[in-house]
Amino acid sequence: MILADAAYDSTNLLEKADSANIHLVADLNKRKAKELSPDNIKHPLRKKNLIYLQGALGSQTMRSRIEAERFFATLKVQYHLENPRLFGYRRYRRHVMWVLFSYLCDRLIDQAHGIQTAKAPWNR
Repeated sequence: MILADAAYDSTNLLEKADSANIHLVADLNKRKAKELSPDNIKHPLRKKNLIYLQGALGSQTMRSRIEAERFFATLKVQYHLENPRLFGYRRYRRHVMWVLFSYLCDRLIDQAHGIQTAKAPWNR
């Protein structure tokens, strides 16, 4: 299973994933359908994707994907995870480890002070 956002809601991609026996779960692009119901979607793979997303397991899966995206967005913005000046696997790996370490230290400090939010300190 591959999780994707609405930008990857393409019949071409769904067909390629299906031919490779991969379940591509893409959030539905609302610009391609006026009303999101299985009756309005003609392509069988997009219809199957919509039915999965409207079920309990599909909505929980997409919720988890959104939480993971928010986590990486936090690491990128607040902790400068994407540092384009680092070249080489070892340097970038060390950078990622320090980013994760500082994130976890901040969470421990927040927990000790009773702070429940993961917002940046200047937005609390």
